[in-house]
Amino acid sequence: MKLSYFKFIFNKKLFYGFFLLVFLFSFLFVQIPNVIAKDTNFGLRILSSTQTAPNGSGVVNLNNTTPQGVIFAHDKILTVNVTSDTTSPSLDYSSFITNGTGTIRQTTVNFDRANINIPDYTTVTSADTSWNKVMILPTVATVTLPETSGITKTLEQAIEIGFSGAKLSFNKGVRILFPDQKDKRVGYTRTGLAFTEITDVCSEDSQTVGDALPADGDCKINAGNDLAVWTKHFTKFATYQSSSNSTNNNGPVSAPVCNDTKPGSAPILNSAVTGINSVTLTWTKATNPVTYYLIAYGTSSNNLQFGNPNVGDQNTTSYTVNNLSGETTYYFKVKAVNNCMPGDYSNEMSAKPRGVFISSPAKDFINITPKEEISQEQSIASKAKVTPAKEEVKEATPEQLLLFKDEAQTQKPTKNKFPWILIGGIVILFGAVFGLYLRFRNR
Repeated sequence: MKLSYFKFIFNKKLFYGFFLLVFLFSFLFVQIPNVIAKDTNFGLRILSSTQTAPNGSGVVNLNNTTPQGVIFAHDKILTVNVTSDTTSPSLDYSSFITNGTGTIRQTTVNFDRANINIPDYTTVTSADTSWNKVMILPTVATVTLPETSGITKTLEQAIEIGFSGAKLSFNKGVRILFPDQKDKRVGYTRTGLAFTEITDVCSEDSQTVGDALPADGDCKINAGNDLAVWTKHFTKFATYQSSSNSTNNNGPVSAPVCNDTKPGSAPILNSAVTGINSVTLTWTKATNPVTYYLIAYGTSSNNLQFGNPNVGDQNTTSYTVNNLSGETTYYFKVKAVNNCMPGDYSNEMSAKPRGVFISSPAKDFINITPKEEISQEQSIASKAKVTPAKEEVKEATPEQLLLFKDEAQTQKPTKNKFPWILIGGIVILFGAVFGLYLRFRNR
């Protein structure tokens, strides 16, 4: 009995077979997270050598060896860490995308080019049927900034997110954080769409504000030394700086060339309803073409001092101006803009809100007073107890000044001809009386 037992132990075939089983067991159950992931739709799926799956905590680590994360399960929120040398990072969501749409769990992407936060249970949609269900994570891209006469634009960084050349849309606001890009200008572009600057400033850096954006909408806001963009679409994004080419800092800046069609008419300002340190404006839409509206105000009639360069798209008919000083009379105007081509201002309406004294301009409004007119603005503002634009108040760019320009205010005033007519009339009358005097004297 014992002899048979030892023969079994030292049988080479059995020994090698047992060793092979141990090796396979180790490979399948210890290394399995790196080669096999559970697909909720297709069961177990083998990953390629360039793919990886989330670990038990929902963490996906991407690098140049495994630049693509494959997401199979819906049971975890995801944290994606991307090393700085990863050239083409991406996430494969094919398990949850059907006919170009699907719902994904919260996804936080940590990357040195841009950090991304997609909220939980967000629906993503692509109108492009060729979408391969793979979401590109921030990848260095090439963006050509539009030329503007008299303005030098310097590209800071350009990234592509989503699907190359096309647009991915979300039903919730997605946050993109650009590190060290505070106060930079930012915009987006894709195939078939000209570069579009994001000019709308978020009221606050929050998910609530992001969710309230219109379909495919955007807004921006500084976050410490960084720039946060809240958006409902992925495409190519670029941050940049702009400066005037004028050699004379006090001289005029060359006007940018714009070939867009002017809005067909001016909007009609219907009401200005006062609140506590606020005024709500409502207006009738301008005639197309219109892409968005802007609002300007001042503390005296026909003297626009501050403006918000974008208060809403072509369907916007009301806006609440907040952070106004109580017991101060304000004068408002609305203007429609078609891309870069401004229309005419609406009629003017005044309102005096209730509330406490506030020294700063209205929330999200910038100084639109040309530098040569600052002294006049300061005089008017001091009378109205409103602090004029200071260094902490954002100044309008030369391009924005052109949008806010009021042609009616910039026309040269017609000289008063009344004194000359009066003097001429007196001379003629005196001549007639003197002629009659001479006639009667000679009789």
